[in-house]
Amino acid sequence: MINILKNGFNYVKSSVKKAGGKALAVLGGLGLAAAGTPAKAAVTFDGTTGTFSGIFDLAPYYSAVGIIIGAIAVIAAIGLAIRQFRKVS
Repeated sequence: MINILKNGFNYVKSSVKKAGGKALAVLGGLGLAAAGTPAKAAVTFDGTTGTFSGIFDLAPYYSAVGIIIGAIAVIAAIGLAIRQFRKVS
């Protein structure tokens, strides 16, 4: 397990070195953006009963579902069109 983590770290390290400072800046910016986003959940855990309680707001994620389904449909349509053109020629 430790070797896998070391290999993964070395891969990321070598990739950043190859890409230069831009990759490090992008990764750092993404990390800061992820850390700066507010939580969309107000959930607490009760250790005595072992249960979670609270609310989890899924509204921000509902729009992503439509986008993902649309992207899959576009990719499938392009694949089908390419297959049709291959059959014709």
